Amino acid sequence: MKAEIHKRARGSAGGQAKARKAQEGETELEDIEEHLLEDEGPTKVTNAAPMGKVINETDDIIEVEVFPIKEGVYIGTDGIPTLKKYEEFAPYVHWLDGVPITPNHVYPNEPEVTNQTTKLGKLLNTMLDPENRRARSEGRYFKNSITPDRLGHLANGIPHDGSIEYMCGFDNTPGEFQGKHYDRAEVGPYYFYNYAEVPRGACSVSDGCGIQANATGGPYQNAAPESDLFEELMKAPSSHVLVDGRFVKRCPKQTNEADKMEEIEALKADYEKQLNAANEKVTSLEGIVSELSAKLDGLATEHKQLNEAFTSKATAEAAASEAAHKEAFKKQLNAAAATEIDALWGEVRDMNPATYEAWKITNSAKLLTEAEAKTLAGKKTLNSADVVEAARAKADATLFKRR
Repeated sequence: MKAEIHKRARGSAGGQAKARKAQEGETELEDIEEHLLEDEGPTKVTNAAPMGKVINETDDIIEVEVFPIKEGVYIGTDGIPTLKKYEEFAPYVHWLDGVPITPNHVYPNEPEVTNQTTKLGKLLNTMLDPENRRARSEGRYFKNSITPDRLGHLANGIPHDGSIEYMCGFDNTPGEFQGKHYDRAEVGPYYFYNYAEVPRGACSVSDGCGIQANATGGPYQNAAPESDLFEELMKAPSSHVLVDGRFVKRCPKQTNEADKMEEIEALKADYEKQLNAANEKVTSLEGIVSELSAKLDGLATEHKQLNEAFTSKATAEAAASEAAHKEAFKKQLNAAAATEIDALWGEVRDMNPATYEAWKITNSAKLLTEAEAKTLAGKKTLNSADVVEAARAKADATLFKRR
């Protein structure tokens, strides 16, 4: 801004004084107005930023030149110096056709352009500008979507920065391009979401990018008369200044070092407060984790004990069941074979019914005969009183028969 003011004010003694004030940071835009309205007349103004071309205008639209992408090393919103190579983006610039022009970046407020996104216009007829290693599009603005001020800037050819939202691949090999260091390089394919009007683009008007941004000597240059820039300067509100050939709101007054230190200390105190709160939260969570860990250990012990009890019970039940089956099998053996119960049980315990029936046929000599089985089944065991009573009854019967 100081350089622009200096160019416009150095034509007279009064102007030189104003320029000196500007270099000291004291000159306001009103000072330049006041000086230029004196009888000395305005100093000749050099158009440092050539004006862009209006391609077409109707009652509904205005179409202007736009240069959305150019070769070079740029730092985007992620803060990483990145190389854009003409050979990488050139095959894909035709996909810029139809991309909407938005009043600012969409991401991260929206993942991409939707039906709810504000759209000022769109890019059309994109082609390559190999001489300047960039792409050229026609930006079609719809008059019912832009403000009268914005329409005036477009009609007067005042440049404006832009920025593409897109996706591509990266080669993370660092290097240097035309004296500029980069940490990575973009590689195709490219996919473009939208073209945003921004206060300052990574590739700005001064770099040869942007809306109505014709680099000096470029094939699309259409410089406006110097008097137009002077008229814009006169019409601009006092809250605006001229930067790179366009009028933007004046930056707030910079704080002095004491103010900066006070602000830094306040930020530091707030950071420490948040850090302490976070540490307290971590300590609290550590206590909770310790309690949960102790409970889990207790549950693990109970689970182990239950498993052991279940295993013991299952083992005992299995042993009892086997003993019962073994005893039942023993009852089918004759007296001689019963002495070999352990060996014989080892043979038959895992047999299925069919196999067991076959075994019984083969080993019938070891089993009770049918008569033995019946005798055992019908045999009654008497206690001592029964035996005495039975003997007495038998004796009485004998005596009666003898009489």
